[in-house]
Amino acid sequence: MAKPEVPAIEVDPDVGVVGDVHAGPGKRQVALISHDALERLRAAVGPIDCGAMGENLVLTGVSTESLRPDTRIAFAGGAVLEVTQPRTPCVELDAIAPGLLRAAVGRCGVFARVLTGGRLEAGAAFEVLG
Repeated sequence: MAKPEVPAIEVDPDVGVVGDVHAGPGKRQVALISHDALERLRAAVGPIDCGAMGENLVLTGVSTESLRPDTRIAFAGGAVLEVTQPRTPCVELDAIAPGLLRAAVGRCGVFARVLTGGRLEAGAAFEVLG
């Protein structure tokens, strides 16, 4: 489930994150979590590497817990994602850190689909369009 931390990813409407093990069509193409939620999880259970929970993007400055389905997120460079559903934690999380499954309920981010493809670079600006 873990994903390596990389400086940029390519997203495509047909596959989601290009090269990702979970790539393909559908509503769960990109997994997002907020930096704040990740920090709260780390405070609760200890160290968690970026990507350890299978997330593709860590967003700073927005709470993924507040993002509702149909919310669109536009990134510098033109890529646009649409939130489709909350992510639900799975039992594999306790293998990362004991207690992570319980701590992640309601704070493990959201899934999105790719509306417009492009390159997403670490630290790139984005705007929540609603």
